[in-house]
Amino acid sequence: MKLFLILVFILCLGTAFANNSVMTTSLSTEVCTIDQAKTDENTLLSLCPGQDGYTVEYQVYDLRGWIVLKKKDITLDTYDLVMANGNGELPYVGDSLDWHYNEQNQLVALVFPIHATDPQDPTKENLITVWVAVQIKGAKLVVIGKSSTYQDIQALLLVLPRTNLTKDNM
Repeated sequence: MKLFLILVFILCLGTAFANNSVMTTSLSTEVCTIDQAKTDENTLLSLCPGQDGYTVEYQVYDLRGWIVLKKKDITLDTYDLVMANGNGELPYVGDSLDWHYNEQNQLVALVFPIHATDPQDPTKENLITVWVAVQIKGAKLVVIGKSSTYQDIQALLLVLPRTNLTKDNM
């Protein structure tokens, strides 16, 4: 009986995982368009394609990088979130932004890596990476989890309620 229940649980978990989808926005300069008018030796502004009507701005200033999501009258800036959750010096968002959807194709979470230089490393060559999962709540981004591995974030997303997080924003 226990074996049967374990098999049913694994099947349900696999079905839940299969019914959810992830779309990825690349933040690389090969995919995004650089806004030359707002770029100089200390600043980079890239415009990247997003999902659900959002545009994604990847902003870099003084070696720190963050994203800004824009949709109609909504602007969701991750600067404070990145600076607070980067576990090192000069934090910046990595090269991708994942959009996680539920079975009804509704956005439930955004996931991205934050890299920072290790303050204990005198060469400043070693990076510390933290994966952050956020939800859109009204006109704010709220951290719902962070981990050093993407797999831990995926496990967290499996146990969260799979409801539409952008309903209030449409």
